[in-house]
Amino acid sequence: MSTRAPHPMDDELQRFLAAIVDSMDEIVVVTDARLEPLGPQIVFVNQRFTEVTGYAADQVIGQSLSILHGPEADRAVLDHLRHDREMDRNSRFEIVSYRKDGSTYLSECRISPLRNAAGEITHWLSLQRDITAEREAALRTSETRFRAVWESSPDTMVISDPDGTILAVNPAYEHLYGIPADAAVGQPFTIIYAPEHRTAALGRYREVFQAPTPPTIIEVRLQYPDGSERFVESHTGFVTEGERRVAMLSIVHDITARKRMEADLRSNALLLERITQASPDLIFIYDMEQRRTVYLSQQVTSLLGYTAEQVQNFDATRVPELIHPEDRPAVREELATIHDAPDGTIFGLQFRVRAAEGSWRWFHCRAVVLDRAQDGRTPQLLGIARDITALRQQQAEHRAFERKLVEAQKLESLRMMAGGIAHDFNNLLAPILGFAGLVRMDLAPESPTQADLGEIEVAAQRAADLTQQMLAYVGKGPFATKVLSVNSLVTEMQQLIHSAIPRQIELVTDLATEMTMVEADPAGLRQVILNLVTNAAEAIAPALGQIELRTRVQWLDQAQLATSYLGSDLPEGRYVIIDVVDTGPGIDDETCQRIFDPFFTTKFTGRGLGLAVVLGIARQHRAAVRVTSQVGDGSTFSVMLPAVTEPVTVVQPHSPLPANLQSWREAGTVLVVDDDSVVQSLLMRVLGRIGFTVVTAGDGERAVEIVGRNVRHLRCVLLNLSLPGITAPDAFRAIRSLQPDLPVIVLSGYEADEVMMQFAGYNVAGFLHKPFTIDELRAMLWRVLH
Repeated sequence: MSTRAPHPMDDELQRFLAAIVDSMDEIVVVTDARLEPLGPQIVFVNQRFTEVTGYAADQVIGQSLSILHGPEADRAVLDHLRHDREMDRNSRFEIVSYRKDGSTYLSECRISPLRNAAGEITHWLSLQRDITAEREAALRTSETRFRAVWESSPDTMVISDPDGTILAVNPAYEHLYGIPADAAVGQPFTIIYAPEHRTAALGRYREVFQAPTPPTIIEVRLQYPDGSERFVESHTGFVTEGERRVAMLSIVHDITARKRMEADLRSNALLLERITQASPDLIFIYDMEQRRTVYLSQQVTSLLGYTAEQVQNFDATRVPELIHPEDRPAVREELATIHDAPDGTIFGLQFRVRAAEGSWRWFHCRAVVLDRAQDGRTPQLLGIARDITALRQQQAEHRAFERKLVEAQKLESLRMMAGGIAHDFNNLLAPILGFAGLVRMDLAPESPTQADLGEIEVAAQRAADLTQQMLAYVGKGPFATKVLSVNSLVTEMQQLIHSAIPRQIELVTDLATEMTMVEADPAGLRQVILNLVTNAAEAIAPALGQIELRTRVQWLDQAQLATSYLGSDLPEGRYVIIDVVDTGPGIDDETCQRIFDPFFTTKFTGRGLGLAVVLGIARQHRAAVRVTSQVGDGSTFSVMLPAVTEPVTVVQPHSPLPANLQSWREAGTVLVVDDDSVVQSLLMRVLGRIGFTVVTAGDGERAVEIVGRNVRHLRCVLLNLSLPGITAPDAFRAIRSLQPDLPVIVLSGYEADEVMMQFAGYNVAGFLHKPFTIDELRAMLWRVLH
């Protein structure tokens, strides 16, 4: 039976309760309510208490709890009771208790207050359960698990004392360090270091061990005695007794492969950075969802002039603004296509980007969709943009060169055609004018036929003028330049210009106050002015209007010249400009593109050669032509001639012809060399009127034969350029070899410059361009023979 302190209870009830308490598996201890100064004293224990502790009830009743827990543990129990009493709750904790024989056991203790009717605590009821076996079983299980982890872990585990001596290692230690586990135990942990590094390693170990807040992860570079090295990552923890650290547990993971990979990645990143630095191209990454550039290589500064700070401020609204407005629709369309494209899709596009200073640069961009399947990121583009501004400019220049080449080929074809037509046409016109002149000489001045002959001559001369206009367009017309004043030329043309335009159109002249000296062919320049004024009048008529003819002097740069016809190859400098401004209906863009084409005209009637001739004469003068017009606001045609800035020697004209040239007579023989019998007949009659005897030859061989007979009375030779058999230049050289002083006059429907090149180095006495009049022939003979 259990022993208990006297208590005012009914004996029967006490026996009944005692039987119940004694039958419990838990230890029951009842103490009084005293907490001070020695703590509560035991007043009741059950039978289970005696079985577990070995104490009989009478041995502990009246004793303090310290007989079971020791003084320090007893104070801990008191602290629990005080705290829980203040919190008005039951106490629960685990505590080590002592048996009578001095052995210990671990008990789970639950203490509850017992109160009287007034609610005052009169006793403490403590229920204790011996959990030593449970804890030992759990500990064995834990030890088994720990041993399994310890033995099988791929990471090295090391337990070492505060001085760095190894207490235990797992099998992975040997794999990492090459030292057997039994050989490592008892050795300083620095055994794995080269001797020269052991002292420093031990110092770092002790710093970690004693640090108030030691690092939980330490990265260490191990240097082995053989000179090799490895990198490890050590996860540290401490084994403690109370508040004292007694050992360190280190779980060491070999990260050498990872460190090498990180080094390789850094090396690759550095290599990529060097590649982007060395690349002339702009490399970028563009986020299509946010519509912003997330990476730009440093070429954004060298190619576009933007700083890193400016680039960082390029938000979703700024990026599209950098693209040329004309190119934005194509870029947006391409981005829309790319958005749903699979990874690895490559796109290419050309567009213009605005540089920092405001200019536009052409870029060819190739971009690839980045791999986004793994993390589901928004689509991004990795792009390489190459500056192709210079290439585009070269392509434009190449296209311009091709256009010029086509134009030159076209012009050369026209030259050949125009030269051939003019030659043949002039050969046909020469007899018409010549025989008309002969008939006029045979008629009395008062004859009515004189007027008819005049009409024939006028018509023939107009036909000749038409061939000259064709030659002028292709730059093969007659060309004799001299230094002249454009203002003076316009002033002397005033009357002619007024007669060429309708009366309802007002002509206003505005001449420059500066010197307007140019080197030009006066006849060609007159034709340019007259053709432009006539064109302006035809644009206005039949309405009322005004034509302004003005001159000015201006410095023109390459950009200004490039916007004009024929001006792209001209040097910048001072130019004398002739402007013809009309108040007509203006010219649309399509018409402007063809306005200088030969035989193109917007008039109901007309040949369409007027403006084409202007362009041809401008080409001969190394001048440029510009057209400025707007529909409904008139037109301005400007001819820009290089101004004369240096003194130019003017060739003096031939000596004047005698006043009695019409009655001039001569004697002697003239050789006419021409395969056209009509021309032969004409020249025989004309020369016979002057008094010459005429000998004819139809080819070069016959002409050389006649001269070779040593005909001493030969005064002159009229040599046609186009001959059957040997060429006229060959015949000329043969004649010169026979009679060096014999004058030779060349006749041709081609222009003088082109013909005379074939006689370079020889003294040709003169040149007559077909068709020519009798008076022109008479004047040429007079100059040659006198």
